[in-house]
Amino acid sequence: MRMTQRKLGFTLVELLVVIAIIGILIALLLPAVQAAREAARRSQCTNNLKQIGLALHNYHDTHNVFPPGYVDGKGWLVTTFILPYVEQASLYDKLNTRDAMNLADATQLALARTVVPGYLCPSSQETDPTQNTRLGVYNNGANRYIAVSNYLPVTGSGDIRCNSKDITSGAAAANGLFFDNSNIKMSHITDGTSNTFAFTERATDPKYTYWRGSVWAGATIQQWGSNPWYCGTNGYEAIRWFMVATRYSWSLINLTTWGHPPTSMHPGGCNFVMADGSVHFISETIDAANNGDTTTAPPKSTYQRLGSRNDGLPVSEF
Repeated sequence: MRMTQRKLGFTLVELLVVIAIIGILIALLLPAVQAAREAARRSQCTNNLKQIGLALHNYHDTHNVFPPGYVDGKGWLVTTFILPYVEQASLYDKLNTRDAMNLADATQLALARTVVPGYLCPSSQETDPTQNTRLGVYNNGANRYIAVSNYLPVTGSGDIRCNSKDITSGAAAANGLFFDNSNIKMSHITDGTSNTFAFTERATDPKYTYWRGSVWAGATIQQWGSNPWYCGTNGYEAIRWFMVATRYSWSLINLTTWGHPPTSMHPGGCNFVMADGSVHFISETIDAANNGDTTTAPPKSTYQRLGSRNDGLPVSEF
């Protein structure tokens, strides 16, 4: 009798089942891969802030004072002054910070568009790190775009719109480490260096209008174009884009509506470097409801207290 040979292979049903199983496995695997990548990016972000904290301490060791948050009349930011301590001494020397920032000068504009890798959070969605087109710097009569920094100094728990000077009382008090012409020393941090914010992060995310990163070179306190802003032509409205105040409600962590908040693409909060150089991940649900600016207001919340260096309300746990 003649034997018929059976052909080996998959039926159509078996093939569809295999494809479905592979699809399920990929669907399960992708979130794990993405989570692992984000964990690596968050770790790099943490390291960047640690390096900034170390740079601040090295600057203090050299000059016996922390660098100014912003130099009134010249425009340079604290992130410019610590360049020599983040392996960017050559760039710092070329900027000539003794003079006012002049972005109308092609050479200085090109320098201000230099990407400083340690100032970029790898999770932030930057289109072009050389030019933050979502946040222009008004300088010498025009709005210009310069290189991104995702790390900003904390100016305190006060409202700095109309006066960024360090004053003893009132809503405008700049009671943090960095503000206009600040010259804070370690001895001024009477609430303790381990529980006083120094720097935080602000990511760029196209989904949210006010998640627009920042810049590292310099800023302005003058009117932005023809708009005199809230405090008049010499107010500090624009400086809020380049510094962070721990305020309710316009500076709450990861705020998605109007404001000037710390933001990050790391789920659930933002990294902060403290005055002692340690880095902490602060939850977006941190107690932050009360500014406590006046004697009639409720006591400051934890978030506001962490922003201040000398309010007499140190935070032991957060």
